[in-house]
Formats: sequence, structure tokens, C-alpha cells
Amino acid sequence: MSQVESTYKSKDTEELLDRFFFRPFGYGIAVISKKAKLTPNMLTIFSIILGVTAGHLYYYNSLLINVTGIMIYIFADILDSADGQLARMTGQISKTGRVFDGVATNLISISIYMHLILRSMNNGFGWYIFIIAAIAGSSHVIQAAAADLYRHAYLYVVCGKEKSELDTSKNILEQFNKLTWKENFIDKLFLKFYWDYTRRQEFISGDFLNLIKLINTKYEVIPEWVREEYRILFRKMNKYYNFLTVNSRTFAAAAAVLLNIPVLYFLFEIFILNSVLIYVWMAQKSKSKKLYEKILNAD
Repeated sequence: MSQVESTYKSKDTEELLDRFFFRPFGYGIAVISKKAKLTPNMLTIFSIILGVTAGHLYYYNSLLINVTGIMIYIFADILDSADGQLARMTGQISKTGRVFDGVATNLISISIYMHLILRSMNNGFGWYIFIIAAIAGSSHVIQAAAADLYRHAYLYVVCGKEKSELDTSKNILEQFNKLTWKENFIDKLFLKFYWDYTRRQEFISGDFLNLIKLINTKYEVIPEWVREEYRILFRKMNKYYNFLTVNSRTFAAAAAVLLNIPVLYFLFEIFILNSVLIYVWMAQKSKSKKLYEKILNAD
């Protein structure tokens, strides 16, 4: 295993572009950051600043400014990779960091949405662009939550609990209730966001979580045959999980601003990514039911 691969969550869950571009560059930044005694949260803050700036540059109908924005956004993505790699490299993995990473993604997305809406209005769109953007944004939230859940479930079952950040709203609520607003304001606030997030994941996951619950109920240590069966069934699904996350949106946003058709980004989320989400949801349900029955009837 190479040094870069040692910072992966799992090779199965890594997208091709991540393995050959974002992870190597992210690893380099993580190594430098470790020597400079920077923390993962510091890298996340830098990525927010760059990502929000890139979103602003998407507003202008200028090839040079748009290309600059795209390059800045790509570097923000590299930092987004580097913060997780640094966290795994230094053992600074925490729920607060995970939530903060999600907050960063949301802030960058808000910047992109706002500026693409304004640019669309400059191009002649009326008030209805807000409805289109709202549908796209709602879709985005569901797509990202589903992809995150399925990917971490794969890591949990196939690669082991230490590789996954899979959690339940029940566990998060218990941790939330143990903290006080006076002494743990930031951690408690982030856990509140995380609790709401996990509840959304559970709401959209349908029968899939029944499989995870059965595995946890039946086995204290997940048997190797269950890991292998899960891997066989779901390994190829990782490419669809990944498509629902950042990289596909990076290309869609770049195409929308370079073609000066910003509404394309919203339509991509509504029609293309939602189509992928529906396929993923149906496939997860079918595959989960199959493995559920096999585990249930196993000796």
C-alpha cells in the first residue's frame, strides 16, 4: 500500500479522479500541513474561503474570471480532500470535524447557488429561477445524504467500524443530551446539525437500514462471509454514490458558467442526479432485501 493509499477510507470507495488527482495532491498538502502543525479544521476553513470565492466568480460573464473561479474551486476540492487525509494521518477524526466538513460544503454550495441565480436573472430569467433553484437545492440535500449513508455503510460492513463514520440519530441524540450549552456550545450545536442530518438519512433510506440493524443485532463481530457477500452485492454501487457527490457537480458547474447557461447546473441536479438517485435507491432496496433474507436464515 502506498503512502497516499494509507489515507484512503477504502480503495473500493475512491473515485477514479480522486485516486489519480485529488488524493495525491491532497496528500501532499496534508503532509505539509502536518509539518506546519495545521489542523484539519484549518484546512476546512481555507476550503470554505476558496469555495465561496469561486462561487462569486461564477457570477460574471467573463471567460477569464470563470476559468479562474473553476481553478479556485478545484483547489478548494483538493483542500476538502486534504482535511480528511490529514485527520486520518494525525488521528484527529471527530464528529465535530465531520459536521464542520458538511457545513463547509453547504456554505460553498450556497455561494454557487446564489451567484448562478443572479447570473440567470442577468440572462433574462424571472422570479421562477428561484423555484428551479429551490427544487435543485432540495434534491441536492437528499442526494448527498443518501450517497453519504450508503458509502459509509459499505465502509462499516466491508472495511470495519474504524473506517466508517456511520452513526444513528439515536446515538447522536444521546451524545447531544450529555453536553451542556454553557460548557460545550460548539460541540452541542454541531451535534444538533448532525442529529438532523442523520434523521434525514434514516428517513430516505427505507428498507436499507433494516439490513444494517439486522447485522448489528445478530453479530457482535461481522463474519467474513457477510463482509464478502456485502462487497459482492454493493461494490459496483460505489461509482453511483460517488457520482452523487462533489466531482460531478464540479464539472456541471464549470460547463454551466463556460457556456453561459447557469440554469444547466440546476437542471443537472434535478434531472440527471435525481435519476441516478432513484436508480441507487431501488438497487439498494433490492440488494438489501436479498442479503437480509440470507443473513436472517443463516445458522
